[in-house]
Amino acid sequence: MSAAAIMNLSGCREIAKLSLEKTIEHFHADCSADRLVQKQFEYWMKPDLFDDTIGFLNSLEGYKVFILSNIDTADLIAAVTHHGIRVNGIYTSEDVKSYKPRKEMFQRCLDENNLAADQVIHIGDSYSSDIVGANNCGIKNIWLNRANKKKPDGPDPTFICKDLREVAMLLSDIEGTKRP
Repeated sequence: MSAAAIMNLSGCREIAKLSLEKTIEHFHADCSADRLVQKQFEYWMKPDLFDDTIGFLNSLEGYKVFILSNIDTADLIAAVTHHGIRVNGIYTSEDVKSYKPRKEMFQRCLDENNLAADQVIHIGDSYSSDIVGANNCGIKNIWLNRANKKKPDGPDPTFICKDLREVAMLLSDIEGTKRP
């Protein structure tokens, strides 16, 4: 399947199912893609959070917080609702018809919120989606590298942190005592 064919699909659910169907067909397996991906879909709507996530999000009072995700909109909204997370906006690949690291999702968030690239910091755990994508738009970024992965070839992250506690300390250092 070509990359163009993947981009024409409406979302991650379709991509996951299609990919699994092709794998089942290739290996002549006797199973149902629908049944197998159901657990994945359920997880997307009620994912486990790292221990530092809620405390970190609560520490961002006064900041505008947006979620940019390649996960489908309904799944992300379900996850945010399930965990009681409050954000100023959600942008998904399904909404903008483009996946990170392409610029469209980042740019839509900036444009709709009257923000310039130099006014935000993007925090993400995917080097290829988050760091490359933010760099493509001139946005400072923090690579949340919990597993201490080796940096792939490509642009350097603005910052690298091992957990959200370290991100909170970095943001505090960057902003000093002033808060929006």
